[in-house]
Amino acid sequence: MGNYGMKISQPGYDVKTCSPDKLVFSSKYKTLRVHTQGSGQITHSGGRTVTIPHNLGYVPYFLVHAIGDVSYWGTPGDYFIYPIIPIITGACYINRDLYAYADDTNLYIKINDDFGWTHFDTGNEANNYRYKYHDAGGGGGNDKFWVGHDPTLGNEDGAFRFNNVTLNQNENIYKAELNFYVAGRDGSDNIGFTVKGIDEDNTGDFGSDPFGRPATTWSQNTNSNTSQGGVNPNDVTDGVKEIISRGGWSSGNHMGFFFLNWGTTGDNAYFDANTSWFYCSATTLAFL
Repeated sequence: MGNYGMKISQPGYDVKTCSPDKLVFSSKYKTLRVHTQGSGQITHSGGRTVTIPHNLGYVPYFLVHAIGDVSYWGTPGDYFIYPIIPIITGACYINRDLYAYADDTNLYIKINDDFGWTHFDTGNEANNYRYKYHDAGGGGGNDKFWVGHDPTLGNEDGAFRFNNVTLNQNENIYKAELNFYVAGRDGSDNIGFTVKGIDEDNTGDFGSDPFGRPATTWSQNTNSNTSQGGVNPNDVTDGVKEIISRGGWSSGNHMGFFFLNWGTTGDNAYFDANTSWFYCSATTLAFL
């Protein structure tokens, strides 16, 4: 009775004579069984996670396959087990854009928070920053960013300019964020400001006062209280769409934004010098 069993060989091998490593299955050996399979689409709005229930009551062994950009070492459209460890010019690294983990109930497949974003920055150039105050004779400069209010200087407005924004005209953008680092701040109360895009095809540097330049019809009022050392996020999706829909816009142009005081009083303002960054996401954030 113990001599009975079943085995299946790989294509091209005789199941009666081939070695065990050429078998797909043999009842002689303990083999993992597939309990559950699942798939899903990962989206930004869905929390960048797919949850597949297994309800086993323990953490199971699992494998996750995904289609990635593997044209330089595989065939596009193929499925690969994650994490991928490709060899590129002699260096080995782990692709951690997608990862998975399990608990007693579910398998979770997730992409990291940074995946799918294309980054543009100010280039840390003085002429990509501007601030202006309105009382005490006016004035300002092109080496810093301020927005808020000063008891002596009055309202403080600021502007950022981003270099070489590689978005095509009318590109379908899912989401765009402008995040600036609060290198310093005055006061501890909320700071209100209005964000507007600079409505130009290719906005020039801020070596001279840019605040008379045309603004987008899109604007956004924000009231926040970001601590020094924190990051202040701003959803500028519609503003970016308006700028890149201009007839003279082309990929690689420069893009700018105004930050104008909106009801802030007293001694309260945000400050930045050269550490801002701009995010613009791709059309979709999805893995099969």
